[in-house]
Amino acid sequence: MGTSLVVQPFSGLIDLVPPSAKRVLINRQRAGEVSDVLSIPGLGGGGGFDFDADDSRDAFLEGDVDEVVAEIVRLAGWRDEFEALLRERRGEPRET
Repeated sequence: MGTSLVVQPFSGLIDLVPPSAKRVLINRQRAGEVSDVLSIPGLGGGGGFDFDADDSRDAFLEGDVDEVVAEIVRLAGWRDEFEALLRERRGEPRET
């Protein structure tokens, strides 16, 4: 997440997933797109995201990552489990 996707080595991470994998960018603005990424042999960065193609495996979710993830969690019906996980990570006691 973030505009570091236009700088190596982070821009190359986009291409380290298998071609069959779906890719999602959650960010305030689009980044790491094909036209934005500099290809350096051996370091990746040649593919980039393609959000506009009809058959694209890429999705762009615009917004603050915390807010977008909270909405995904809500839509998936995972709110209770997600909040329990957050409490656990913060070292808070479990609710009974």
